[in-house]
Amino acid sequence: MPLKDFSAMFNIPVDTDDVVTVSGFVVQRLGKVPERGATLTVARWHGTVEAVDRRKVKTLRLVRIPEQPKEQSAPATKKGRKRKLRTGESL
Repeated sequence: MPLKDFSAMFNIPVDTDDVVTVSGFVVQRLGKVPERGATLTVARWHGTVEAVDRRKVKTLRLVRIPEQPKEQSAPATKKGRKRKLRTGESL
């Protein structure tokens, strides 16, 4: 998936011109080609690499990190929104 589409879809600011795909972005953020199960946090999303093919991230599972209420100190009970993204898909 093109990085600019990913950025718009998930409202994630991308601060690089060095990569153009989600796979490249993940590799750049982690500093290496990740193995299955590798994790990263970007903006309000927690990502888990679910599938890798040689040097390419094939599937990245994203879970939205719920916002904590500003005046409430107890942890939020609402589960985050989940989205599975195959990085080779087109929109």
